[in-house]
Amino acid sequence: MVNNGYTMPGSDAVFNSYNQPSVNAYGFVVFRARSKGPSQPVRGIYIRNMANHGSKVKKIKTVGDVVAAPNNTDATFNEFPAFPRINMWGRNYAFRGVHEPVYEYTIDGESTKVGTAGIYKNNPNRKLVTAVNQLGTIVGFERFLVPGTTIYTAFDQFSGAPYCASKCAWA
Repeated sequence: MVNNGYTMPGSDAVFNSYNQPSVNAYGFVVFRARSKGPSQPVRGIYIRNMANHGSKVKKIKTVGDVVAAPNNTDATFNEFPAFPRINMWGRNYAFRGVHEPVYEYTIDGESTKVGTAGIYKNNPNRKLVTAVNQLGTIVGFERFLVPGTTIYTAFDQFSGAPYCASKCAWA
């Protein structure tokens, strides 16, 4: 699939360290990987179609890339703290991302920045979108509220790896 001799897409660094991959029935593999120093290592989420032996590893997102909307601060990813997932019978993947605050708003003249983590996935056009984040209590972002709660409750944090069944619940 990939080894320490492969150059990481979008950089001059080579792969050095890997987390557990997620593999589906069609041979798509999504994984978290990093390079090694001497400067700041490249860290990111990658995908490859193992059923097509000529396919190349593709970058999904790396640290420093801009976070998907909603993002009015041009926030970038800081880390991907869990291994990504891919669904069994398709190419829907999801991963957890930690980043700078993605949203700034003003209340009573005071500016506030919020939203430092989320779950991100690809949509049917293979574009990265926000599946869920911490903005649920902000007017206009109610779709990100914790489901099944009786009061406005936003997600506080996302632990572990996201789960993506045959059709992701957030698709």
